[in-house]
Amino acid sequence: LKSGATVILSGTVAFPKSTTLTGNYHWLTVTGSGITFESDSTNEGILYGNGQLYWDGKGANGGVNKPKFVSIRDQLSRESRSSIHRFIVSESEAAAI
Repeated sequence: LKSGATVILSGTVAFPKSTTLTGNYHWLTVTGSGITFESDSTNEGILYGNGQLYWDGKGANGGVNKPKFVSIRDQLSRESRSSIHRFIVSESEAAAI
């Protein structure tokens, strides 16, 4: 994203089950410097992972491959200060953020 961008999540974003997960897979990656990722104040932002489709009783590192849900990658510098706030993560596959 462009430096200083604001991403506002409004409503529910549901992630489907993928049958082709390989490597270090993330459903959503936000990258940039000074990024604000937040929920809409009038329509709560919900990231719904459908984790129950991956739950096999073998934990995050066993059984079927499970994606990492959300990755926030700040372009590291002392001035960047990205932030995430005011949204809900529901039914995560394994590791949420």
